[in-house]
Amino acid sequence: MRRLLDDPRLGRSHPEPDRAARTGESALFGGPLGDYDTEDADHARMRSLLQPHFTPRRIRALRPRVEALATALLDELARHGPPADLVEALAVPLPVLVICELLGVPYADRDRFRAWTRDVSDVRDRARSERGLAGLFGYGQQLVARKRAQPGDDVISGLCASCSTTARPIMTGPPSLIPNGSRSPSPAVSHLSFGHGARYCIGAPLARIELQAVFSGLVPHFPAMRLAEPAGQLTVNRDTLAGGLTRLPVTW
Repeated sequence: MRRLLDDPRLGRSHPEPDRAARTGESALFGGPLGDYDTEDADHARMRSLLQPHFTPRRIRALRPRVEALATALLDELARHGPPADLVEALAVPLPVLVICELLGVPYADRDRFRAWTRDVSDVRDRARSERGLAGLFGYGQQLVARKRAQPGDDVISGLCASCSTTARPIMTGPPSLIPNGSRSPSPAVSHLSFGHGARYCIGAPLARIELQAVFSGLVPHFPAMRLAEPAGQLTVNRDTLAGGLTRLPVTW
């Protein structure tokens, strides 16, 4: 697997897109994307623009906000009371909230943003995925215009200031952008959760902060939490590229 992830022949594009293998019906993730002849150059340009927003200093600065978002979700879980679904209450909303924070998506728009990202990831329903992609692209155009007029301390504002042609393409695929591969070597780790080598995840440090925030808060909030049904009854979500459990019912 390491050799495969580090193979320069592996990428998002294909010299003959119509003949390429597909992973599903997702308009963004289901098959090849981009120009095969310029993929490496396009990737390098995009990474050079994004890298300043993922420096150790910037990621450390995000930690308090990520922790606050995780705590708010845990508090809401406690108010709701048992039983609860940890996928719907915590595992799905937290990454989306963090991405919205990073990109500068206003709080009032985050439910729509979450719905679009979920739709575009659907690997079984092409029409639903295309609607999600169209929603994200249209919203991206509006957000870029807003950030040009009223910039903030976020990725989209920074990209608008540095490159007028880059911000909107980023908004067409925020769920895939953050974990996309980098061209720098990966740290010496034994697992492949964040990729490897040429495909190492640019957002790995941010993902670790999210995991730390969740697990450091989950046990103190819910020391008696346990599964609400037998583990053998849990099912895997095969409708989205990310997969994971369909639901994780718990009680306490």
